Amino acid sequence: MGKESERPDGKRLVKTEITATRRGGPYSIEVEYVLARQGKSWQASDVATDGVGLVENYRAQVQQHHQEEGL
Repeated sequence: MGKESERPDGKRLVKTEITATRRGGPYSIEVEYVLARQGKSWQASDVATDGVGLVENYRAQVQQHHQEEGL
């Protein structure tokens, strides 16, 4: 189970660690899940590794594409 904390925006941040084997040795990756309340349950709104969220990264790529295309 991961470590959970509340963010100022009311969302929750859950930090977990994935351990695998890489090149014959142990390898760990920290993964952070941003959870937002949806009614009575919680739903993942972003996933981050190495401090970079997938949503943030995707938005930056789309913005760059739009600038390159003059959109």
